[in-house]
Amino acid sequence: MLKKILLLIIIIVNLKGYSQITFENGYFINNSNDRIDCLIANQDWLNNPSKFIYKLSEDEKKKKVQ
Repeated sequence: MLKKILLLIIIIVNLKGYSQITFENGYFINNSNDRIDCLIANQDWLNNPSKFIYKLSEDEKKKKVQ
């Protein structure tokens, strides 16, 4: 019984570790006051981030804003 519970706990912990970050529709305003519509990586922030990852479309590479 203890082995089954331990196995269940290990499986649950591993599932959380392999979850993927999703990109959601959003926008940001750069220093030139231009609005950039893009896909922003949702990382479950509690506060406004100072850095984030975005893509202009699904097919493009990830870019980082600092």
